[in-house]
Amino acid sequence: MTQEKLDRNLLSALNYAMDGMVTFRADGTIEFFNAAAEQIFGYSQLDVYGKNVAFLFPQLRGVENQQVVDSLKNEGLKMGSGYEIDAQDSQGRVFPLEIRVGEIVLPKGVVYWGIF
Repeated sequence: MTQEKLDRNLLSALNYAMDGMVTFRADGTIEFFNAAAEQIFGYSQLDVYGKNVAFLFPQLRGVENQQVVDSLKNEGLKMGSGYEIDAQDSQGRVFPLEIRVGEIVLPKGVVYWGIF
């Protein structure tokens, strides 16, 4: 099985997870947004793909890309613990969201995941 096929199978499985999940690169660019995240936020994968993850969190908008990633990492990398952050859905409603963040080192670079 090729690495590309393994990656597709993993993303397919993650899409059906009960928790919302987002992955983003070190510069904050969203790469993946699963079906549960779509329901929580009201945005589709295509709506958020390529946008900065700060797009989902009003208090992080306008903050430099690296500071957004650092903020999410510093709070969310406390293994086993989550923290609460304000999120905003497609209708403009702001709501509290508990998120846990981790990182994965891949050949293409570091990728961060957020589960909420």
